[in-house]
Amino acid sequence: LVYTLRFGEIVPGSNGADAAGNKASSAATGQDRYLFVTVRYDPKVAARYGAAAATTAYKRRARRLNNRFADWYYVLSGADFAKLHPE
Repeated sequence: LVYTLRFGEIVPGSNGADAAGNKASSAATGQDRYLFVTVRYDPKVAARYGAAAATTAYKRRARRLNNRFADWYYVLSGADFAKLHPE
């Protein structure tokens, strides 16, 4: 399964952002960000790990995870964003 993380704008009112979500500066730390998650089955990736035989199960699991994540967005701390998305 391939997880895709999409990072959004800075959360309004988080450290270093004004109420409209505008950055105080690009170097400011502690800026929380929105995060949206999607999951998909990629047969090329599965083949690399010898898991191609369970295609149906992986597709089903990807659908379940997408259903789980679809209605939600998450707020990621500025510190975690910096770890996952280096400049």
